[in-house]
Amino acid sequence: VMLTLSHTCRTWRDASLEGKILWTFVPLFSISIANLYLGRSSPLPVVVQYSYSKFTRRLRHADALRWLLRDLSRVRELVHVDNLADWNEVARGGDHWDETIFNHSAAPQLEVLQLVRIASTDIFQSLGCLKSVHPSVRDLGLFSCNLR
Repeated sequence: VMLTLSHTCRTWRDASLEGKILWTFVPLFSISIANLYLGRSSPLPVVVQYSYSKFTRRLRHADALRWLLRDLSRVRELVHVDNLADWNEVARGGDHWDETIFNHSAAPQLEVLQLVRIASTDIFQSLGCLKSVHPSVRDLGLFSCNLR
């Protein structure tokens, strides 16, 4: 939406570029789009929502997620919608991805972590960032999860 608004006319472009908060919901369409939103929202914390079902159909989405997860320092809210089959598909995506990717970066501003449709406890092993950020997390949501 913000890209459309910023290309409507000069007035709207100027207004959208001045409103950093408008760029804090980072879409994972591609690395270049995610980088654009991070740049335009800087230094504000950001919100990231992702689902692995998108990534099995569009590799550029998976690449954007991999890139973003390398530096979680500005992520305030992370919504993770999982499907184990999709997780396995993305995990096979190359040597720059592994199930401990969250261990590569601390998430000191992470306040909200929502996990949706998690069917395996394996995801908690990959969420190693929780070890370093648990004091800042104020909202941990588990929705439709089966963690036996």
